[in-house]
Amino acid sequence: MKRPATFTAVAVLLSVAVARVVPSNHVRHEVRDGLLNSHWTKRDRMEGATTVPVRVGLTQSNLDIGEAMLMNISHPDSEHYGKHLSASEVDEMFAPSKKRIDAVTMWLKSALSDRAIKLSRSRQWLELNATVAELQDLLHTDYHEYTSKISGRAALGCQEYHIPLQLRDDIDFITPGVMMLEIKKRDENSVRSFGPMVPKLTPTTTMRPEQPGNLSNCSSMVTPECVRAMYNVADKPKGHPNNSIGIYSTQGQQYSPDSLSIFLKLFAPEIPQGTQPEFQGVDGAPTPTPLPYDAAEEADLDFQAAYPLAYPAKVVNYLVDDFYYEAGGGGVSGLFNTFLDALDKSYCTYSAYGETGDLPGVDPTYPDTSEGGYDQPEQCGAYTPTNVISISYGEDGGSLPMNYQRRQCNEWMKLGLQGVTVIVASGDGGVAGFGGSQCSDGPFVTIQPADCPYVTAVGATNLTTSSIRGNVKFLEKAAGFSGGGFSNIFGTLSYQAKSVNSYFNNHPPPYDYYDITLNATHTTGRYNRGGRGYPDVSAIGVNFATWVGVNDGITLAAGTSASAPVFAGLITRINSFRLNAGKKPVGFINPVLYQHPEAFNDIMTGHSSGCSTDGFSAVEGWDPITGMGTPNYPKLKEVFLNMP
Repeated sequence: MKRPATFTAVAVLLSVAVARVVPSNHVRHEVRDGLLNSHWTKRDRMEGATTVPVRVGLTQSNLDIGEAMLMNISHPDSEHYGKHLSASEVDEMFAPSKKRIDAVTMWLKSALSDRAIKLSRSRQWLELNATVAELQDLLHTDYHEYTSKISGRAALGCQEYHIPLQLRDDIDFITPGVMMLEIKKRDENSVRSFGPMVPKLTPTTTMRPEQPGNLSNCSSMVTPECVRAMYNVADKPKGHPNNSIGIYSTQGQQYSPDSLSIFLKLFAPEIPQGTQPEFQGVDGAPTPTPLPYDAAEEADLDFQAAYPLAYPAKVVNYLVDDFYYEAGGGGVSGLFNTFLDALDKSYCTYSAYGETGDLPGVDPTYPDTSEGGYDQPEQCGAYTPTNVISISYGEDGGSLPMNYQRRQCNEWMKLGLQGVTVIVASGDGGVAGFGGSQCSDGPFVTIQPADCPYVTAVGATNLTTSSIRGNVKFLEKAAGFSGGGFSNIFGTLSYQAKSVNSYFNNHPPPYDYYDITLNATHTTGRYNRGGRGYPDVSAIGVNFATWVGVNDGITLAAGTSASAPVFAGLITRINSFRLNAGKKPVGFINPVLYQHPEAFNDIMTGHSSGCSTDGFSAVEGWDPITGMGTPNYPKLKEVFLNMP
């Protein structure tokens, strides 16, 4: 892809402010929220002659009923439980109407008559190039450079913008705007994966599984056998050709095939040697390297945590983006849009004139003409989603505008409608997210996509040092780093309302709070009491045995990066039994989880940390650090096998 030279060069900045009069028939469409964007500092105004790529997101149809439809096929009391939709049915249901497309196009042409306006292949975006001056006149705003206090990266954006009143329901959001467009390369080391955090064992403390049946070391080294014992996993699932789990990786986080083979030989010998995941690369992603020292502990942990529990289901390696972006090029900050494009062609935004992507400067853009880049159109609907998707990545909720996150959250909802279970890590920064230094006296930082109500967020627990006595009893406590809290964007959904309200009534946190759902401008306090609470569940996430490198040995990893694939592996295991019984995969599982607290081990000790506080505490019932608790696998399996 060729990026506009007038923009990639450092633009001339102006410091002169011009007062703008907003026409009476225009309304403010988006405003930069101080709570969610506190780490951005506004600098000088941008030169009006700078040319930028503009994307107008068109509001999709039927989003107002999407949630109700998802509950209708996912709630355990519904007669329509398990009646998932096909991909084509979902596409047709949410596609923007022709009337909507025509209305927005006419508005753009009336103001920018000499600009070529293209409709994306998905029919969800209008795309054009315009100067900053043209955008300022169109949107009645001023564009400035912004600098991130966290990453140091610079971006182009505005405080707010305005559109005609009659189009407010037709336009989702416009970029650049509150959703900014980066103008400088980000830190290449700012990979937003969760864990592993614990350093490698020294040679004097390295442990080897010489006695596989001995569980006495589980509190100091968690092996697959420990996980099976902790959660009472004793069954032997049969294979089924339609059972599958996908593990998402990006940002250069490749797993090592050799390390996986060694790990399975040591800790899961029942899995045949040579077993490897099926590679499904997205947009030129490089195939996994056979050299362990070129791999990443994050990806190794994901596969080694999931495989022993999910087997014999097919495991898919979703590796996203080409070498250029994998190495940190392009200054992008988005994580999931190109992945979602590959699973759902209706989400894809490629167009033939060659200067588009999902959101330039935010998401990777293809064709990519950089050295090592993927010089083809991005892959749209290239793969059928696996039944379960495990994700150990995320971003601070304030790093991306609300409408961008809402749009992406709706895509997770659409996968749920198709019967896909999306399981994500809740984060490893406690209540501080990635930018812990920015919240010492302000609101706690939430993590996305964990705070999206249409995914299952997984927190982390720790086996205490006194866990094992006599008959091998496992006692878990909340891991202090485990992320959790209450979304600043999404409200509490019906499926969790009873559990969250019980938490507030019986164990109110010792902090001031605000409620964005009641007053969008009042954000004095630490957390949004009206927000979607997360995580939903938790699983072991400390001292997780991981093999990294041929000769390097065992690394003890910690993080919700271990917890998420563990829980995802168990759900995949349950799917094996459902499929072999002639039933469908479990799909979106949150309504069932909250309806059956008996299927979990309630965690009532420990607390999170961050923002100069003790975070949230684990208490009886649901809490915003361990969710409903850790899985009691036999009971959880029974619940889902009893569902139609």
